[in-house]
Amino acid sequence: FINSRPHLWRVLFTTGSGRGANLQREIEEEAREFGDILQFRFLDTPHSGQRKTMGALMELNEDAQFQRCKPKFLLKVTDDTFVNMPAFVHWLAAKFPAVGILIPRLAGEIPKLEPIGVDDVYIGVLMARIGVRPQFNDHFVMLEGPMDVCMHLRMFFISHLPPVEVLNVFERNSQGRRLNECKDVLPYHSDKLDL
Repeated sequence: FINSRPHLWRVLFTTGSGRGANLQREIEEEAREFGDILQFRFLDTPHSGQRKTMGALMELNEDAQFQRCKPKFLLKVTDDTFVNMPAFVHWLAAKFPAVGILIPRLAGEIPKLEPIGVDDVYIGVLMARIGVRPQFNDHFVMLEGPMDVCMHLRMFFISHLPPVEVLNVFERNSQGRRLNECKDVLPYHSDKLDL
């Protein structure tokens, strides 16, 4: 989905410092080749998500190229999450105005708020401080256990997946969009999606 509309998307990876010279060299090569890495000067650990989130918001707020592209939306996900981009983007575009204007306001709150330790909670508190309130949506339900392909098509995010399962869910979703039995489940018409 993203590759079919490269002019509309920008993917950035956030990371701390790599463990060891070889890993650090690989990160720097990737950053030079693709320009898709924001790297910060702290050791990257499973618990550094909040620091990466804070750093990314501050960096994007100050980055002239980012400001010129005027993004409509900013989506933060972890690497163990499948994102059903066609469904999510269609819902987002229909439901909300562009929120790129929130980034400077969020970045302005960072120095005023002590770190909390859980990056998703931290983002929620930042959003509340600038007056943005969460809204319920049944596409964000966390489910345990197996789901059929039609259920996957309704979900915007499926989290806590091993890397191979992220790819499996992507393939099942691609297959499910072509199945007549799932047509009633799709929250959008994939042939009419124009973003």
